[in-house]
Parts: sequence; C-alpha cells; structure tokens
Amino acid sequence: MLRIIFLFLLLCDVVVESHGKDNSTTGSPVLGEVTTASTTTSKGNTRKCRDAEDIVIVIDGSWSVGVPNFQKIKEFIGLLVRSFSIKTRGDGGVRVGVVQYSKNPRAEFLLNDHLTREALNAAIADIPYKGGNTATGRALYFVRTYMFVSHHGAREGVKRKAIIITDGLSILDDPRSQAKLLRDSNVEVFTIGVGGQGGDKAELERISSHPTNEHTMMVKDFDHMIHIKKKFIKKFCPQKIVTSSSSSPTSATTTEETTTGR
Repeated sequence: MLRIIFLFLLLCDVVVESHGKDNSTTGSPVLGEVTTASTTTSKGNTRKCRDAEDIVIVIDGSWSVGVPNFQKIKEFIGLLVRSFSIKTRGDGGVRVGVVQYSKNPRAEFLLNDHLTREALNAAIADIPYKGGNTATGRALYFVRTYMFVSHHGAREGVKRKAIIITDGLSILDDPRSQAKLLRDSNVEVFTIGVGGQGGDKAELERISSHPTNEHTMMVKDFDHMIHIKKKFIKKFCPQKIVTSSSSSPTSATTTEETTTGR
C-alpha cells in the first residue's frame, strides 16, 4: 500500500512539472512584454513639415513616362502630402501647387486653390496625363514667374520649395540658367530622378540647391518611388519630428536625440 501511495505522489509531481514547462514556453507573455511589443509596433515618430511653407511640385508628363507610371507619380505625391501640415485657417501651414510639364508647362492647381487635405488629395487624383517632349527649363521659368507670385497664392516671408520629378533629360532646352534664377529667387529646389535615363544625376545636380547631395535623389524605377518617401521627407523636412502624445518615455527620448542630432 505504501508503495502504491508513493508512486501516485511521484506521478502527480511529474504532471505538475510538465504543466509548468508548457506555460513558460507557449503561454501568453507577461504584461510587461505585451506593453513593450504594442509600443514598438503601434507607436512611432512621424516626421512632418509643420512650418509655413509654399511648395510647388513639378512633375514630368512627357511621353517617356506613360500613363501607368504617371499614376505612380501621383500616388507618390499623395504620400508626400500626408507629411505636410495643411491648415484650413489662418496663414500658417503648408500650401501646395502642382505643375505638369512636357514641351510646355501647365498649372494643375495653384498654391491657394486647395487649402484642405481632402481637396488637395482629390485634385492630385484628378490630374490628367499630358504627354509630349521634355523642356525642364521652361517648367522652371514657369514655376518662378507664374506659381511663386502673390496673386497665385505665394505668401511673403514664407519658405518656398520646389520638387522636380523627372524620368529623363531635358531634350528641348538647357535648364541650368532657369534653375539658377529659381534658386536665386529664394526657392529651395529638390530633384528626384527616376530610371536609367531619368537618373542623369549630373543634370539634376545642376538644377538642385546646394549641397546637392541633400537635394538630389535617384530611384531606379517608378515602382520604387514609394520606398524613398521616408528618406526624402528627412531631407525635405529635417527639423521637425512629431511624437504621439501617448508614446512611451523611451520613444520620447529617442525623438529628442534624433531631433538634436541633425
């Protein structure tokens, strides 16, 4: 009888030990682990252009782009706009205008046409593809003399920036002189070259503001444009990082180090 009782107790110990091992390897994590995981996946730093800025986006609508790739350019612009602080009231925040160019430039909308995010997104989606040969110099002249003027929404004392997105060399003109005039009018110029032909870095750097390595970006094709969005915004809006108010203290510390480190 004693031997039977001893074997029964030994069996119970084995069952309890085995159950404890299962919990430690496959059971739910402790509360601290759940909190850490949710913080790193659902929280994060978002870089925003929050200062008052007038931004004109200049997009290549020449034949070499094509309709499918032109749609990808519009999608990329939509992603950029999400990083801009669009204010519906007052004179602060970011205003956006868009120019499409080929042989001749065309204002798709002016800086003061769409002052809400919803209207801006709808206007970008509705831009029709132009087609034609490439004359980047004419587009830069148009940006300086037509877009960045007060009666078309440009504001005095506000930062002015231009983003040129192209897939090819300027065939019909040399953009260097007009690029210099644009930069000399206090417009900070950024360029994005797409594809092998569009990625003529030398021409883009002659258009861009200095230092050119901070204002010129290359991407191998239109499918990869969305992958450079974060990197481009870091160059375009280097001074501001917004952290959600519910972020953990660790995230807030990281934000401060990142902001002061640039």
